[in-house]
Amino acid sequence: MKSFETRKKVLIIGDIMLDRYLFGTVTRISPEAPVPVLDYRETDHRLGGAANVALNLLGFDADVFLISIMGRDEEGDILRKILEDNNIPTTYLVESHTRRTTLKTRVMASNHQLLRVDREDKDPLSVEDEGRVKSVIEESISILQPDGIVLQDYNKGMLTPEVIRYSIALAQENNIPVFVDPKTANTACYSHCTVFKPNLKEAETILGYSIQLDEAGLSKAAEDLQKITIHELTMITLSDRGMYLKRKEGQGIYIDAIKQKVSDVCGAGDTVISTLTIGYLSGYSDRELGLISNLAGHIVCRFPGVVPIDVNMLKSEMIFI
Repeated sequence: MKSFETRKKVLIIGDIMLDRYLFGTVTRISPEAPVPVLDYRETDHRLGGAANVALNLLGFDADVFLISIMGRDEEGDILRKILEDNNIPTTYLVESHTRRTTLKTRVMASNHQLLRVDREDKDPLSVEDEGRVKSVIEESISILQPDGIVLQDYNKGMLTPEVIRYSIALAQENNIPVFVDPKTANTACYSHCTVFKPNLKEAETILGYSIQLDEAGLSKAAEDLQKITIHELTMITLSDRGMYLKRKEGQGIYIDAIKQKVSDVCGAGDTVISTLTIGYLSGYSDRELGLISNLAGHIVCRFPGVVPIDVNMLKSEMIFI
């Protein structure tokens, strides 16, 4: 199997967010209501969404560049500082006067999540912000000439139909493969991407039917997805049942799940799309893509909260990398 030794330049376009963790312990129930009382210990901030994808790709020794939009607020300042501390350029981040930085606050006790509180603006970009984002996309592709582009959609309004189509059109003009981690609202807009990676729930929502989890059912689902959203390679992640890959007019490949104890599934999709992207750009076969992406997704589920992995974690468990 090929290694990741040749550095790849990857541009990530999508929704970024700040993940805030409130850590403590629970030893009693509140006398005011039947809820646990957290004895607060500390706060931790981590990169979320497309920023976590950038962090994962950085761990695979890629040169990463991030395009997104955030608010002019305290959370945006924290997010920018974490990116800079991790040597992820903030050159192409767009600040909005009208939007807040997406913030997800998780209350944690003994590595168990008690509660999540979201503060976000999910409306599509304004005409002004959309124009600014498109200008940054055009500039970055022209200057960077990346090896690959990841479109990371969390349905927070950043990836409007116009931004999606514009990004893919520019990528096609420059012969740059596009890797999509989609939500379901703008599925048809992703046509002419290279790789399309929905999870099972997203795939069923897009298709409008329940997918039978056997070779015939998964093959039909992949083929139907390729008709709706024209693309070269489909990967459907199946949570604790593994994943399925199928190239257009090719034979499907099923990768079984790895049996293990799961601590937290947060961020697993980010890790899978990152591993899939770097593997594809490194020339891995479809089966190898499935194997490394499946392993990477399982490794990250062993840790509480949203955490990235790196190539050394993969090397420690797959001797052929």
